[in-house]
Amino acid sequence: MKERLNRTPAARLIARFGAAALAHWSGRHVSRVYAWTWPLSKGGTGGLVPLRVRQSIREGARAEGHEIALHEFEPMADEVYDLGEAA
Repeated sequence: MKERLNRTPAARLIARFGAAALAHWSGRHVSRVYAWTWPLSKGGTGGLVPLRVRQSIREGARAEGHEIALHEFEPMADEVYDLGEAA
């Protein structure tokens, strides 16, 4: 199951650019970037990149010569998320 949890938008972007770059572009601490891959029950986002940082990530990446399409933030059909129960 853990292997499947690594196939999420957050994990894909971390693998592609590194947590340090995403932290820089989003204005978040690197530990919060890694938390995007954690389940909600552990204080993460279940694999989703928060909406409020997506534009700053795209702008930061573009400024450094990278393009991130909007669809790269969206779940893919074979991905698994641990969103837990909604509070």
